[in-house]
Amino acid sequence: MKALITDLAKTSTISSLYETLTYPPSNVIDQFLDLPFVSVLDTDTMTLDLGSDKVLDSVFIAGCNATSVTVLIKNAALSTVYNQVKTLSYPVVGVYTGTVTGRYISITGTAVGSSYFKIKGVGIGVAFDFGDVIAGFGLPVVNATSSARSATGQTMANSAPTLRQRDIEIPIRREEGGRAQVYAIHAQLEALGIGNPTYWDITDKNHGFEAPIYAVLPEVWDTVDNRNSFTITLSLLEAR
Repeated sequence: MKALITDLAKTSTISSLYETLTYPPSNVIDQFLDLPFVSVLDTDTMTLDLGSDKVLDSVFIAGCNATSVTVLIKNAALSTVYNQVKTLSYPVVGVYTGTVTGRYISITGTAVGSSYFKIKGVGIGVAFDFGDVIAGFGLPVVNATSSARSATGQTMANSAPTLRQRDIEIPIRREEGGRAQVYAIHAQLEALGIGNPTYWDITDKNHGFEAPIYAVLPEVWDTVDNRNSFTITLSLLEAR
């Protein structure tokens, strides 16, 4: 499993060729992926300027309404360091570029049908590899919107993002690094911070491949199964 611990997109300058004030490109770093970037055309290019050359190996794209996008990365000298077409098969996809040094990350796509080009979220950085995990089945999706009708007939709504819980177990055998590996994982989780949402790419040993997700980590706990193994459990809340 990989996770984007430090998201360089959050401190970048974001623009597009055909942006609007209503749904600007800066919406792609909205904490809940609730406010999308929407172009005024069906084809557009969004560019994230990191300010200077930065090391990265991952670009995550969420909620794009194109079937594929071109991801182009250039360094501060405007030399191309990565240029590939990525098929968008899932609501969140991870583009793994290998370790490159770049400043400008451009995403170009064409919306399906007669829609305007849209992206809900973008994450950029170096993804930390947690190793193999065992992912529990996702619980039913629960819509956190409730409503009530007052005595005068007015309807009041209490709306919140729709979330799904994912329990992820990271088994660690003592002879494979044991306590040192536990410390390394906890250092990364501390850097991320409890309650901060980010992009997670789950490699599930029990149920096969799972698509990347955008989720918040509200809780972490450790258990010692026996003298030879540890288990770190992450209880993720996936934004839907």
